[in-house]
Amino acid sequence: MPDIPWDMITKSQRAAVGLFNDTVGKLAEMGKAGVTRPEELLHEVTAMAAAIGDLASSTARPLEFFINSQKQLAESMAAFAVLQRQMAEVVEGAAASHAAIVDALELMSNPVLGVAHRLRAEDKKSDPS
Repeated sequence: MPDIPWDMITKSQRAAVGLFNDTVGKLAEMGKAGVTRPEELLHEVTAMAAAIGDLASSTARPLEFFINSQKQLAESMAAFAVLQRQMAEVVEGAAASHAAIVDALELMSNPVLGVAHRLRAEDKKSDPS
């Protein structure tokens, strides 16, 4: 990326405005005095056109950088979405496996828990307090 795009735009704008003012001023002088050196007029107009071209180029360059960076951001976001979708599938599978483990633990512990509940109920019945 160039130094600072906005500085390039500012410099180009100043150069173009300066050349435009000089050229218009010389054209006005030549209009009053008459055209004695047409090659000088051609040189001034060519310099003004070049300055305007530089301005257009330097104005477009930061916009191109911005558009490219936005494209890269969009591509990164799409890749991130794919990864998130894949991660969601993995987490969904892990949750299903965990639910199966919990169901198996519940089936295995039901007899023990049933006995423990009955013993507690009997203890409450036999406790005179």
